[in-house]
Amino acid sequence: MEIDEHNFKITGTSNIPESLSLDKRYLIRTEADCYSTKEKTNNDGTKNITYSLRQTGVAEILDDGKHIIKSKEKGTMSKKMHGRIYFYWNENYTNIEFDEFYEAIMKDLNFYLPDFLNMLKDIDGTFLNKLK
Repeated sequence: MEIDEHNFKITGTSNIPESLSLDKRYLIRTEADCYSTKEKTNNDGTKNITYSLRQTGVAEILDDGKHIIKSKEKGTMSKKMHGRIYFYWNENYTNIEFDEFYEAIMKDLNFYLPDFLNMLKDIDGTFLNKLK
């Protein structure tokens, strides 16, 4: 069956430092994960596909082509890490399933965490000291 239209829908919330105006058009750039697709037949031998995306990163709103309003990053640290790993996988490793990639990354992160923390300590001795 031939695809007539590719559509997408984004959900998510961003916290911005200033207000927006009603009845005004904005250009928005954000990072989002595609988590599902839905196919709908057009009853004419074609179908439409809708991609559902969830905002996972900071959003930037361009106001009048001059001023950029940048959102604050929201969510738990683990959700942010999951989103960053997904983005990296999507850019570099889509030949394997994401869940398999994520599990391998998390195992390696857990294994190498002491080495990573020691590396940070060596680079900037103040990193771990400010946590005390």
